[in-house]
Formats: sequence, structure tokens, C-alpha cells
Amino acid sequence: MDDSLYFSEQHLATREMVRHFAQEEVAPVAKRLDAEAKFPWENIKKMGELGLLGVPWPEELGGAGLDLLSFMIVLHELAKVDASHSLTISAHTTLGTSPIVNFGTDEQKRRYVPPTVRGELIWCQGY
Repeated sequence: MDDSLYFSEQHLATREMVRHFAQEEVAPVAKRLDAEAKFPWENIKKMGELGLLGVPWPEELGGAGLDLLSFMIVLHELAKVDASHSLTISAHTTLGTSPIVNFGTDEQKRRYVPPTVRGELIWCQGY
């Protein structure tokens, strides 16, 4: 199948970047983290640095400014290696930041969204 029929160059680049991250950073630690029931804080920070915690959010809020298909590609590529990393991004984006992006005031958006998409302010951190 020719992926270019469905994906833009940006989609393909996003997929390759996340695929590489998943293989190099997630795969080596996923089993141990699951066995120890530990949250992947180090990888969360790295995912923030890569822009994976704000894929669909506008660049002016610190997001990647990508489309929903890009977001689905990120989730899919991570889930192929470790579902918990994928679900963390999904929950962080849909439950954590989307209410602020979609319904927050401009001040709330400026205050809370940029640090969350960088991985500096995670809703469940410390619990």
C-alpha cells in the first residue's frame, strides 16, 4: 500500500519520529516499568520535548499545531510498543488539556497549556 495516498509528508515524518522514539526510548523500559508499577516520568519529559504532549494544540500555545490524524498516528505508533505510554498521551491531551484549550479563558490557556505540552505540568504528577 502506498501510504502517500492517505498521509502527507508531515504525517509520514511524524510517524517515523514517533516510531524511532518508541523503539529507542520506550521499548527498553516498558516491561520493567510495568513490572515495578512505575510511571514513566523520564519518557514523559522526553515526549514533551518532542512535542508529543501537545500534538493538536496551536503553536502559539506551545503545541505542535498538527492535525487530528497526526495525533492518531502518535497514539498508534506508541501503542504498538507500549499501551501505557500511548494512553498517557491520550489522557493528557483529551482529558487534561483539551478542556482548557476548548473552553478556558485566554489567560488560562496562556498559563496552563504551554507548561503541560512541555511536560512540566502534568495533572497527576505527585499522586
